[in-house]
Amino acid sequence: MTGDRPMTPIRTTLALLLLVAAVLLAAGCVQEQPAYPDRENLPVIQLASENVHPGDAVEFHLLNESSLQFRCPNYIPSYGVARLTDTGSWPWLPEPRGTISVPSNSANPAPHMSVYTFSTTGWKPGRYRVQLDCGAEPEEFVVRENSPLSCTGQQKNTSWITISPEPDPYVGDIFNIKGTTNLPAGTNLSFVISEPSVRLCPSGKCVYTHLTGTMNVTPGECGINTWSYALNLSGVGPTCDLANCDPNHYVLSVGTVGGGVGNYTLIRVHGGQKPLHDYLAYTMIRGEPFSFQGVAPDPSPGTMLSANGTPGTGSGTDAAISEVHVWLFGNNYANMTVFPVNPDKSFNVTLTRAQTGELGNGSYRMLIQYPKMGNRFDIRIKNGTYTVINADGEEFLNYYDIPDSKITGFNVMDMLEQELKKPGSWDRYSIISMNVEDSLNQVTAS
Repeated sequence: MTGDRPMTPIRTTLALLLLVAAVLLAAGCVQEQPAYPDRENLPVIQLASENVHPGDAVEFHLLNESSLQFRCPNYIPSYGVARLTDTGSWPWLPEPRGTISVPSNSANPAPHMSVYTFSTTGWKPGRYRVQLDCGAEPEEFVVRENSPLSCTGQQKNTSWITISPEPDPYVGDIFNIKGTTNLPAGTNLSFVISEPSVRLCPSGKCVYTHLTGTMNVTPGECGINTWSYALNLSGVGPTCDLANCDPNHYVLSVGTVGGGVGNYTLIRVHGGQKPLHDYLAYTMIRGEPFSFQGVAPDPSPGTMLSANGTPGTGSGTDAAISEVHVWLFGNNYANMTVFPVNPDKSFNVTLTRAQTGELGNGSYRMLIQYPKMGNRFDIRIKNGTYTVINADGEEFLNYYDIPDSKITGFNVMDMLEQELKKPGSWDRYSIISMNVEDSLNQVTAS
């Protein structure tokens, strides 16, 4: 099923397997139990500067970048920038958008570090953050006014420390606590994360993890300096042996070593499984053409063409990716279209006015599937059928319709994504989120 032909509803009843992550809770200390002992370091976004002015370039790289292939199996992460709004939300900006160039399907990745740069020309002052749609926590930076800061009137007779509000973390996150202070650069600060003074669980029924650490104040502007600490929350979490008990609240205290100046705030450490992706988001207007430009990766490592043109390994010639499969999923909608890849590895996903006009308002997901080489997909639609088969030729999805209350297009995407993640598939993929809306400037007949 290719071209503009939509998927018809699925008649078979397919069970969606839910992955349940078991969180081991530690008491009194942090106990890390990584899935891969030699890959316990998580990817961290490292900014060249956390303070820029409009028009400046922002540069960043990823510490332990190669571990993304294990955090996001077969997935090609992308980065974007979000801006803090007055309502406290972090919506994606339309630009910049970029792909993280990480090797995949390699048991022993070579040391690898790429530097990514984007411009802030035309941006308004405010708080922004670089974030990936898989594998790493966001990192915040500030765009400041171009006019020089006036330092007159700075009152230094009272010392203070602020703690920047951040989204509550999940167990296993790299939680970047940060803030500002008028204390001198180099001042040693300490933090404590502990149970709140007002218990949310009866005494003796909950066991909390207790974390401490120190960091130095770093220079800022106009006497307002900064501090930060990247805290690994792997294995952290309270336990409670009572029903209907919520023991996940903690107090974060930051102050000078030995006391004197300090501040505190409450945080909530979420247990359970954190969603893998915070997809880059786009808006599609119903009845208007839509276009998305992408870049295909190089062929999967280890996939080669032998002398007779058949797939092989070890010797031969790489076959550049020549096409991509683009799947579009909605609650009651699914469609797959094949798009060619240009010699420079770029491709253009286009939807006509008629195609976008057929979509209902709401949320959609676009999954872009990249073959292991050329146009050779491990996971594909079986010729002449509505059946999807995996790398072993086994049927795992049969869609004749998407019956209401039986299976949705989003569940179909989940099943496809789980199959793409398996080690036996050399196909890779990326996902973007789409919100379909009506135009604000519709013309009605009189």
